[in-house]
Amino acid sequence: MRNFSTGESCGIAATYLAGLGAAVYHREALLAPLLSGNVWADGLAVSAAVNGVGFLCGLKGNSFRHFDATGAVANLATILTAMAGNPAAPVQAIGGLAVAWVTRLGTFLTFRAANHGDDKRLEKFKASPGKMAAVWILQVVWGYATLLPVLVAAYSATPLDAPPIASGVCPVSLQAAGCVLAGLGLVVEATADHQKLVFKNANPEKFMRTGLFRWCRYPNYLGEITVWTGLAAAAAHYASADRDHPYLMTALAAASPVFVYSLLRYASGVPILEKSAAKRYGHLPEYQRYKARTSLLFPGF
Repeated sequence: MRNFSTGESCGIAATYLAGLGAAVYHREALLAPLLSGNVWADGLAVSAAVNGVGFLCGLKGNSFRHFDATGAVANLATILTAMAGNPAAPVQAIGGLAVAWVTRLGTFLTFRAANHGDDKRLEKFKASPGKMAAVWILQVVWGYATLLPVLVAAYSATPLDAPPIASGVCPVSLQAAGCVLAGLGLVVEATADHQKLVFKNANPEKFMRTGLFRWCRYPNYLGEITVWTGLAAAAAHYASADRDHPYLMTALAAASPVFVYSLLRYASGVPILEKSAAKRYGHLPEYQRYKARTSLLFPGF
């Protein structure tokens, strides 16, 4: 599989980020005329449309190589739709952090797929168009469920031209604390991904146990869970003060980190990697010692 040169990588990244920056800056002019005014329907529609195009392209080539890139674009479109529908400062802050997370992770996964090919976990779904469609539908569900704090904030936060929102059960200071927590999660996730990428490029046959991986076996997943816990907390004040459905909105915001944790811990993340690691390194005494003394996700637990 061909690797991108440094120049190619920088050129692709610069083009991608320039387009993203233009979309963010002009989001209201670009998206507002297309919106129905229902943040839930608009977010779902753009995600389904982008992933639908991805499915058709993948079906033609019987490939999932662009799966991660398409998912990132779909999630960015969903976030920008929410931000365009409600220009209130809290929505822009929460949405901006979500954009940073999607951009960082999407770029990382896209380059990884370009260098290493399709995700091996998806190979079995190439057997039929129905199975491929199911994977793309699941990506829509994953993106929508993960982005619930952004959608809740866009739905519940007071727009700039509306009367002030009533005081919620959750204090407004929770927004600032949640944004700080989300920013910390971004740093942890990005650092862990970078450390593992550098280590594996130099030591493809060894297991990772240095850097953040000294503290837990999956610090990148811990970072992702922290991001969405923080954004859910940031949205909680506005969710709990929603005029019509405060309890429902609060529950929806909280559902995002619960969903992300459950998915990573029990489905697509930890179980698959633990099985792979046991197969590759289970016979090594040093791996057994590392596994025995190092927690899965939360250091010390």
